[in-house]
This record gives sequence, structure tokens and C-alpha cells, in this order.
Amino acid sequence: MQLPESYNRMMEKLLEDYPAYRDSLSRPSERGLRLNTLKIKTSKERERVLSVLFGGAAPERIPWSPDGYYVPADAAISEHPYYQAGLYYLQEPSAQAPAAELPVRPGDRVLDLCAAPGGKSTQLLAKLEGEGVLVANDPSAGRAAALRKNLELFGAKNAFVTVEEPERLAASFAGYFDAILVDAPCSGSGMFRRDPMMAAFYESNGPKTYVPEQARILEAAVSMLRPGGSLLYSTCTFAPEEDEEQVLALLRRHPELSPKPLTSTAGFGAGPELLPKDSRLPEPAFCARLYPHRVRGDGQFLALLQKNGEPGEPKAVRSGKTRLHEAGNCIYLLPERSGPLPPLRYLMTGLCLAHNKKGRLQPTQALSMALRGGEWPKTLELPAEDERIVRYLKGESVFLKPGDVILEGNAPGWLPDGIDRRSLLVTVDGYPLGFAKDQNGLLKNLRDPGWRIAR
Repeated sequence: MQLPESYNRMMEKLLEDYPAYRDSLSRPSERGLRLNTLKIKTSKERERVLSVLFGGAAPERIPWSPDGYYVPADAAISEHPYYQAGLYYLQEPSAQAPAAELPVRPGDRVLDLCAAPGGKSTQLLAKLEGEGVLVANDPSAGRAAALRKNLELFGAKNAFVTVEEPERLAASFAGYFDAILVDAPCSGSGMFRRDPMMAAFYESNGPKTYVPEQARILEAAVSMLRPGGSLLYSTCTFAPEEDEEQVLALLRRHPELSPKPLTSTAGFGAGPELLPKDSRLPEPAFCARLYPHRVRGDGQFLALLQKNGEPGEPKAVRSGKTRLHEAGNCIYLLPERSGPLPPLRYLMTGLCLAHNKKGRLQPTQALSMALRGGEWPKTLELPAEDERIVRYLKGESVFLKPGDVILEGNAPGWLPDGIDRRSLLVTVDGYPLGFAKDQNGLLKNLRDPGWRIAR
């Protein structure tokens, strides 16, 4: 791989073992997945899912990600029906570190400020365990659409997707969030191995391009953090001016911030010793670097900060009594700790339960992904090896067969009155894939066209 000369000089100064780093760029990137603990609730379920995906051979865990596993190069798990059921997210191992390190408890208010395509947002969502609120933001409507789909695939009930610049969010959410993740736009040198084109991009869009934007995003993030709240800053670059120097500048501007130790630094490289002695960070344990020659993953930087003070009442979006909200033609179930919505651009405001089609409330694809066994009047359970699964995922109609298992159940109480409950919920090994309409044994496919697979 041809690297920019200025980048080579920087890395030679940073790394005593630079030749090992350079050699690592010629090896393939590691692959990883992260299980969805919103749907896989027990250790027995986890073992069964992993056994189905990997043929009984237990995959190796990713040390810094409690639900992350390395994926062998020959494993075609992106084509398995479990992926379409939202049971896991395919995510590069090092990219799982930032959200894993951000302290999040069920019930917290959490912001992913640079969220698309949604890998880290789904990770934060799982840590909330269905309680609290996640606001996932991206200023690009196109990227935010992919973010929304990934959250819905994971079964999100308590998430908002906003399409705003950070300053616009800050005007509505001052001092609101318990935890904020800023996975900032950067020069991307940590991704050279995964995407060699990034090296050419680096020459025309190096660190100086991103430092002002990162500082702007961080300023907005600090204003939205509650006293006692945690801020995790991460990049996928090795440039000190985007990493340690950016954090040092933030600490100088905001004495109300303090470094906070990382909880799992096994295999991480420390960052502070890379800076001149007169500008060293005070506590090395609160920031780390993941180098591809030292860990099984691509490049990543992360630093954890905490705002001083005792948590008080949030200054925005107080609880409200109404939990149903209509936007466009969609009826949403609002998260429990949300009320009147600030005037922002939303792509998703909770769980879209139904589309209002001239007064008829049709259940949505998002609703099907948020349900569990027994939470719908009729559920068709198909095994993963049934050839109809792939046909259904492609959008085709399929026939019922003798011996098919159709379970009786009850719709959840939080569904709006009048929602059509006559469709079948189609599942793979008990995990929902979407709805179908039974027409005398022919199942008319109701899976959202935008979710259908091409193969």
C-alpha cells in the first residue's frame, strides 16, 4: 500500500515498532459481529444462535466488547436469515470499543451525535435494555435513513432519529443527556487497511480539514451533557491533533470536564506519551489507541470525560402523559421519558406502530421487528432451513404447508385502537421477520419493499 509521505513520517515518530505497523496494513481486516441482546435474552439463546451461525464451533470473543465476536473470513453470516431478523450487527471489532466504553445504564438519556450508519447506536440501544431514551443524530438525511433502518431492524422502541447540525440540537437539549458519544468525522488513517482508497483521500483531506469541525461538534456536545454525565470522544485516525491534542484543547476550554478512566483497556495502546512532555494528558488511562499491529482490529482512538457536578433535573423534554404521536402517516409510540418534542427535523420519533391509510391502521415493518413470541394474535414459526424463508425475505408470496406451526397470542396493550390485527407475524426460529396476509393458505407478503433482499 502506498502511504502519503507526510503520514509515514508522523507514524515513524509515533511508533517505535513502526515496521510492524506498516506490515499489518498488508493483512486483511478483521471481521466482527455483535449480538443483539434486546432479542437474545438468555445465555441459552446466545449459545443456540452462535451454534447455528458457526456450525457449533464457538467463535472467539472480542476482549473489549461484551457481546462481540470475531467472524472467520469464510463465514457467510450476512446471508443468514438471522441477520434479517436483527439478531446481530456486523461491525468491525475496533469500532465496537467506543460505545462499549461509554457508561450507559437502563433509563439514561443518551445521545449519539454522529450516528450513521448506526452500529454504535444499536450498541447503545442494547445497553439501555429498552428503558430511557436514545437520540441518534446525523446531519445527512441520506445517511440518517440507513441509521433509522438499522435501529428498526434491532427492534428499537425508545429511539429518536434527528437530522440536525449539533448546534441546533444543543439549543433544544441543554444539559439534558446522561451520556454522549461523539464518533467524530476524521481523516480516517485508522481505516487504511480496510479501505486503501482512504490513503489517497488523506492526502487531500488530512487532519487540518477536520480539527475545526471536531472542535465545533465537541462544543455542542459539552453543552448538552448533564452534570455527572459522561462524554466519549472517538475517531478512526492516528493524527495527534485530531486525538489527544483535540482532547487537551477541550479540557482547557472546559474546566468543568475531568478525565475518566476507561474500564477495559486490554490490548489498547496508551496515547498521552505521544505528545510533547509539556502537554501530556494528566491521566493516561482515560484515552487509548487501538493499532492494527497490536490488536485484532483496525485503528481507533477513544477518550472518556465526565462533567463535574451532581445530576439535576434535565432542562428540556420533560415527561408527558401522551405516549402516541402522529407524524406524516405514521402512528408512533413515544419513549416513556419523552413528552412534547422540540422543533427539530425528525426521521423517527419512537416506534412507528402503524401507517394511517385513509383511517385504516396498517401494522408496520418496524412494529414486527419490535415484537416477541406471543405478542401477536397469530404467529407463523418457520425454521431457518425452510426454503420459504429466503423467498419471503425476497418479497415473494409463499404457501402454508401441512404441519406448519401457527401460535395464538395477544397483541401488546400499547398498540393503538383500530390497528389491523388480522395479518400473520412470520418468524424464523421464533424471531420476527415481518407480516403476511393469509389468503386461503397463500401468504401475501407484507414485508416492507425497502427491506427485501435481492438474492
